[in-house]
Amino acid sequence: MKFVELAILAGVFSSCALADTPSTDGLQNTDCISSSSSSSSSSLYAAKVEVKHAKLFSIDYHDTYKVVNNLSTNTTYVLYQCGSNKPMVEDADAFIPIPVGSAAAWSTSAAMFIESLGVQDRVKNLGTAPSIVSACLQELLEDVIKPFDEGNATSTDEQEQSNDVVFNMPAGEDLNATNTVLSSEYLESSALGRSEWIKFFAAFFNAEERANDAFDSIDSNYACFAKKADEEYDDLRPVVAWTSYAAPT
Repeated sequence: MKFVELAILAGVFSSCALADTPSTDGLQNTDCISSSSSSSSSSLYAAKVEVKHAKLFSIDYHDTYKVVNNLSTNTTYVLYQCGSNKPMVEDADAFIPIPVGSAAAWSTSAAMFIESLGVQDRVKNLGTAPSIVSACLQELLEDVIKPFDEGNATSTDEQEQSNDVVFNMPAGEDLNATNTVLSSEYLESSALGRSEWIKFFAAFFNAEERANDAFDSIDSNYACFAKKADEEYDDLRPVVAWTSYAAPT
């Protein structure tokens, strides 16, 4: 079931047709604020996420910024509302204004999470493009999304720096960009834990409401199927082996 949850997620909010004015339903604080209003004591983020199943990330909310932690890589990302003053947070690995207007993804799972949030129009560059299984993202390739020029390091660096954020994996290539964010959803030990990383990605787009709606639906469906399996198929469980093959280069 490693990637079944991603297939369930696909299409919850996404649409291949990119409207002139994409819907902002389920998105909060889509505009920048003035630096003077950033001193207000009220929080900008009415919609928040609560991590219930994932073990490898956390999100803390403050008035005008969020602190996102990848607990697997011990990295910290400060996401502050665009237009506000850059917060003073020690030992942060990156400071990223939000909501991000452009994003790059080196992993296919990151791209699918972004698509599931309905903000695939923000993806400008994609790694492992030939491996993407989403028909929607395939349709957007070339016209909207440009594959990384992986054979040209200079070109790749330029593509990364042209985006607000670059989502990568800890074992990925080219981790030196100052706007790199590492995600570790594939290291979670449960399907629900992996699925819940939609909340991690949602924080960068102020899409917490969408993430909560999507994950609550998945959590409910998963519990329903698990209960039915326990009640009716407890003695019929097959033994399944997951294998992979890396072709020689």
